[in-house]
Amino acid sequence: PDDYIHRVGRTGRAELTGEAFTFVAPEEESDLRAIERAIHRTLPRVTLPDFDYRGSAAQLEVPLATRIAAMRAQRAAGRRRVGAPGGARRTSRRR
Repeated sequence: PDDYIHRVGRTGRAELTGEAFTFVAPEEESDLRAIERAIHRTLPRVTLPDFDYRGSAAQLEVPLATRIAAMRAQRAAGRRRVGAPGGARRTSRRR
């Protein structure tokens, strides 16, 4: 709970405002209750209307190989478009 509270609190200490969203799986409910005890508040619960909550984490997770392939494709696209928004940038080096 302390790490969660620290990360969310950084916005407040910077005198900024915003909202924090926490995604909690059923098996993490006890962790959420620990956070609530630490901050002496009950956090509101929101459910997504069209989300299938019966699915397992394994069914929802994108396979590692697929994620790696997507990252490599993004990097390759960035190399082809030097100077394009989001692409690789050339940097000068001191000698």
